[in-house]
Amino acid sequence: MADAPEVKFDNKREMDAAAFSQAAYVLDQARQNLDDEGTCEKALTYNQLLWSIIQAEVSEGKNVLPDELKANLMSLSIFV
Repeated sequence: MADAPEVKFDNKREMDAAAFSQAAYVLDQARQNLDDEGTCEKALTYNQLLWSIIQAEVSEGKNVLPDELKANLMSLSIFV
């Protein structure tokens, strides 16, 4: 993941979608290679980082998402 080429996005929504797609991909790779501890660790670390970023963004005072959506995202991030 760290040596992936740099990608430019037109907007934050595209960037968020790409991050979730990457998380799904690496988690699927880990699921298919459960005996490979390195792959599993990287997938879980990436997923944890993604949800930590979501927590931070949702708790920012300037976040304009509806309160209910922010609460749902925070709950989901804590669960994950």
